[in-house]
Amino acid sequence: MISKQRVTSEIDSERSPNHYLLSWLDKNISHATMTLIGRSIAKVSTSIEELGRANALCYYLDRLLLAMPGRNGAVRYLFVAQPVPNGPLLPPRRGARIKVEQIDVMDPRLHALELDDTVQAYRRDQKALCFAAFQDGTILGCLWFCLGPYDEDVLRCRYHPRPSESAAWDFGAYVAPTYRTGFAFARLWDEVNAYYRSRGIHWSLSRISGANPLSLRSHQSLGAQVVGTATFVTLFGLQVMSCSLGPRFHLSLGGNQVPNVDVAAPPVTVGDRPSVTTGAASL
Repeated sequence: MISKQRVTSEIDSERSPNHYLLSWLDKNISHATMTLIGRSIAKVSTSIEELGRANALCYYLDRLLLAMPGRNGAVRYLFVAQPVPNGPLLPPRRGARIKVEQIDVMDPRLHALELDDTVQAYRRDQKALCFAAFQDGTILGCLWFCLGPYDEDVLRCRYHPRPSESAAWDFGAYVAPTYRTGFAFARLWDEVNAYYRSRGIHWSLSRISGANPLSLRSHQSLGAQVVGTATFVTLFGLQVMSCSLGPRFHLSLGGNQVPNVDVAAPPVTVGDRPSVTTGAASL
């Protein structure tokens, strides 16, 4: 015969906080887990759709490596070749208030564009040139380029624009967020392209992160086309590069081991200059 005290004890045990917690978990954990999994799959699917499978995979690998101690990461670059047009991208009246000029690479006004003396000095040592856009005394953006090889400022790599006599390497294109819907970007390119034409440069080469589709679309609006890719993975000082151009594979154990990548523009018939039809005037 079961005592009344024992029955009361069992009922109290069933009504304990642990009982209610276990009951809730039993009813809800599978639903919550499936919801989380579903959201994660949807997010990954969206990333694959926006970035492409290879770029999305590299993006998530980078996030995983960044969570580890040390300077680790992964990035997939797209090498693009942008043709120098025969004339301005913008009609004469568009962006007329924006003045673009070549400035000293150590100009302190560049600090307003999230640059500092250390970065500027690094670019100066590479003999880089800088053009900046101004309106009513306010700096709106800047664009940098080298007429020769460019040493990567994030990873260990040196890019060689080819052909060397008619190609340059651009980088550091930046327009302050407030002015990105205006004509600053196109005005910068108009002045840089005029400089290129005066020196017989037909192509401006650069690298764009595969995780930045907006930047890629901006360059494609100016006629840029992808001519190669490279993936870099860094882990505790070790750097591995896989590249569609030469060298196909490179392992770097330290700062002195730097791969040299030739990035070549598409072939152009002798005497011809690549033309571009662009919607840059609507930027």
